[in-house]
Amino acid sequence: MEDQKMNITTSSGYTCSIDADAMDDLEVFESIRKMQDPSSSSFVQLGALFHAFQKLIGEEQDAALRQFLAEKEGKVRTSSYKREAEEVFSEAAKNKKK
Repeated sequence: MEDQKMNITTSSGYTCSIDADAMDDLEVFESIRKMQDPSSSSFVQLGALFHAFQKLIGEEQDAALRQFLAEKEGKVRTSSYKREAEEVFSEAAKNKKK
């Protein structure tokens, strides 16, 4: 699926575009596995989520999300970044199944 993009908008209004086959990236998969490992600390799981998400959306869109959250909330809260990342992952996974 070369050059096909998937547009995702979260409930807060953040919009990003990811490669349609982005969920088929080994680094993203490894980070997701680390996130879901019950033996990992919550800190390691959160770091894995952020790493996978940044890999999924890229540096430019990551910077746009941080700016979006800073403008909306006055700063970039870890909890807000996590919420956005989880929504994007959820939508990407749904679209991959179609």
